[in-house]
Amino acid sequence: MSKKRLYIYHTFLSRRKDLGHFHSIKDLTNQLDYIQEMGFDSVLTNPIFESADDSHGYHIKNFYEIDHRLGTMDDFHNLLRELEKRNMSLILDITLNHCSDQSYYYKDFKQGKNDFFIARDYPENDRATNIRGSIYEWKDDLKKYVVAPFGGMIPALNVQSQNVKNEMKHVLEFWLRKSPNHLHIRGDAIFHNSWAVDNFDGLPYCRFIRDVINNINPNIQIVGEVWFDMTYHDLKYTPIEYNRILGNTFDFYNVFGLVNQIREGRKYEDLYIDAIYPKSVTLFSCNHDCSRIASMLDNDREKVKMYLKAMIEKTRDDDCISIYYGTENDMEGLLWDCSDSVVRQNYSLEDMARVIKDKNSLFYYIKDLIAKDKERRGIK
Repeated sequence: MSKKRLYIYHTFLSRRKDLGHFHSIKDLTNQLDYIQEMGFDSVLTNPIFESADDSHGYHIKNFYEIDHRLGTMDDFHNLLRELEKRNMSLILDITLNHCSDQSYYYKDFKQGKNDFFIARDYPENDRATNIRGSIYEWKDDLKKYVVAPFGGMIPALNVQSQNVKNEMKHVLEFWLRKSPNHLHIRGDAIFHNSWAVDNFDGLPYCRFIRDVINNINPNIQIVGEVWFDMTYHDLKYTPIEYNRILGNTFDFYNVFGLVNQIREGRKYEDLYIDAIYPKSVTLFSCNHDCSRIASMLDNDREKVKMYLKAMIEKTRDDDCISIYYGTENDMEGLLWDCSDSVVRQNYSLEDMARVIKDKNSLFYYIKDLIAKDKERRGIK
């Protein structure tokens, strides 16, 4: 079955008032008209769940609660109702293979009440990852090494455990059944479940997640974050295999390939996107973990416009496109030249009002691109 092409506006909900596009779920709800006006039919945010960190929210403590710094469950339900009125969708960002060491999962594990994590007396079957030099980290509270490819504050879930699978199934059902026709999933770092598997085969867990979601609604998309290098031949499984199972993955390969083509001076007609994935992919202008597209393209608006046009026009009918907030306002930020707070900086209501008033802003360029793309592809 061919999946629907999504036009995604990627926002950043921040737990800090000095960061983030929308500070709260309620703020995001109030901005849906602005997002829809550009032609977007989907919104992607970072995790909304109760988190131990004070910014991005990937240190999830409780998968069943809204972080109080972002709002309440009532605010979330209201957001869903407003999306439904507009026939728009929300893409829930969720860590299905790791969580915070402040979670009740981990607290129960320390007391021997579950098998949700992997702790050993010494690092067995260790290896370097594309994140750290080891998949293990010593935990003083356990006096053991824990599998934690992102560091000890967010240990990996033991995805080989049936108990973990049952719990993640319950989590997905809890959220997705709230609006199964208007919710999708971003599988944060979903490739990294492989580090918690003895043979480093992360595909069975992905297949399990896909099957769970299919039972809720097979039209729900899982956009898997699988970013390791396509040429990393030491790995048994590549992004292509993850894409076959999940049905949609972020296309890091073509995104940065397209950036490099433009930087090399190629003309628009010579730009190309490799059709290497068998199923849908999501191309993106940039995201909260990389430099902004304007800065990657030398703050040259014509280059940015070329990139956006190619991303929208040269992709397949079932591929999705995601544009990071502030692109329409020429926002800048080189991740390697500053803190990530710059690429997640505030974008206020006043900024949005100015963008709408400026008829030369990229707001109208993006709006026109999406409108023509939908017309050309027969999308209503």
